[in-house]
Amino acid sequence: MKRIITSFSAILFGVSSFAQVLNPTWAKDIAPIMYKNCTNCHHVGGAGHGSLMTYTDANNLAGLIQYHTENKSMPPWPPDRDYNNYADERHLTDKQINLIKTWVNNGALAGDTTLAPAPPIYSNSDLITNADLTGKIPTFTVFSNSDLYQCFVIPSGLTQDEFLTAIELIPGNSSIVHHVLMFQDTTGAARQKDNADPNPGYTNFGGIGVASPILIGAWVPGSRPFIYPQGLGVKIYKNADIVLQIHYPSNSLNQVDSTKFNMKLSASSLRQVIIQPILNHRTSGPGSLINGPLSIAPNTIQTFVSKFKNNYTDLSLLAIAPHMHLIGKSIKVFSVNAAKDTTPLINIKDWDFKWQGQYSFQKLTKLPKGDTAFAEAIYDNTAANQNNPNKSNPLQVTLGEATTNEMMLVYVSFLVYVNGDENFVVDSTDYDKMDSITDANIDAQTPSGIEFAGVVSSLQFYEPYPNPANNSVKVSFFLPASSEVSLKVYDMLGQKVAEISPKFYKDGFGDMMLNTSNISSGNYVLELSSSYGSRSKNISISK
Repeated sequence: MKRIITSFSAILFGVSSFAQVLNPTWAKDIAPIMYKNCTNCHHVGGAGHGSLMTYTDANNLAGLIQYHTENKSMPPWPPDRDYNNYADERHLTDKQINLIKTWVNNGALAGDTTLAPAPPIYSNSDLITNADLTGKIPTFTVFSNSDLYQCFVIPSGLTQDEFLTAIELIPGNSSIVHHVLMFQDTTGAARQKDNADPNPGYTNFGGIGVASPILIGAWVPGSRPFIYPQGLGVKIYKNADIVLQIHYPSNSLNQVDSTKFNMKLSASSLRQVIIQPILNHRTSGPGSLINGPLSIAPNTIQTFVSKFKNNYTDLSLLAIAPHMHLIGKSIKVFSVNAAKDTTPLINIKDWDFKWQGQYSFQKLTKLPKGDTAFAEAIYDNTAANQNNPNKSNPLQVTLGEATTNEMMLVYVSFLVYVNGDENFVVDSTDYDKMDSITDANIDAQTPSGIEFAGVVSSLQFYEPYPNPANNSVKVSFFLPASSEVSLKVYDMLGQKVAEISPKFYKDGFGDMMLNTSNISSGNYVLELSSSYGSRSKNISISK
């Protein structure tokens, strides 16, 4: 009888759980989703349109919440998650999206609001608190009705070299600040230019007008504070001047700005992060366009490709930040090695100028010496592009820093590679990647003769690490779609000496550990097999 009662209780519990799924409420189901993923922007005084802090707020906007979560425009996350994953992704699972849909369709029930989690508290103040170095430009009134690039010099006051570990740039007037580039100047030349100009700061187009400025940060629409992983930072040199180059677009005349920054610093010696646009819109030099110049004819959709051959040293990539303007449609970045293995870096399939950012890889990503990085950007200069500033009468668009011009830059934060960087984890969250990569190869739109590769349609097998190996080796790969993956180890006579049985992996990046402790010293071949082909790599084992 006891067993029957227990079973009956389990059935009732299952029915109750099922009923909760069928009848979700704000208090138990929706508020936790909103507070974790939405209200950091959608609160009074926040960047989002409309607050979602209370049941009444959410009920009033229920239809819009369902619409934007179903089409995945909210929370905003431009990178294609089928192509790569990044640290701290803003993402709702399919289960959460369906829960919101069911909640709205069932009448957006409140439930017992006393059971709702405590709402987060937002002060609408600086997100980096207890900053070690802060700076603010003088209150500045825009004196031009054309695009203005004004540079403001703020002495760091540092008496020794330190490392920047977190940075926050805060526009004083986000309605007129197009972008901010933050440099450090160790020459004093920027300060001289500032002193010679009667206005606050000085005007300079295309940089800050000094030799060898060092880029240390940037703000574009959608940016948030950037925090470097422990042990990493950008070196700020003693006595350096911090220079903010701020772009105020046309029609900003007489508006007022007071942009500021916050920095966290470390006096300890850290590994140095360097920020450079290694892929760019120049017509010559490293990382430049191979089909430039950047010029988009009216009523056309055009594709441009830039190429960076790493002839320098092994690099470890920390973060990536593409940048385009209003007629940008998409941008894809990847690297290819001599064996034609392709490493996906980022793919933004639906470019939105209002939502740009810097995206940290979940693990440091190696770009070995000899590998080539590519960026492919598509521009839509037709009336069909709703973001086209001249959509009623498309005009020729050329390279320039004005909002109505175009750019093609891929900023990369990187370090000089050291052994073990493959295991440097920035964010270990499993974001449960979606279905297989399905983006179409648009090679047909690429001008004739351009070298292009980048759509992953076969198994990618990366260099095993470490090599030579001792007791174990890490085998990394990329799958275009979910598949079973197996590994076999052969000696130089073709005899199988070890294997890892087939195991199911989701699409995207994967890895497995091979125990080599029982394999004798010598040279071997690793054969990795999946439904999408087999690939081989050589490895040495040294005891």
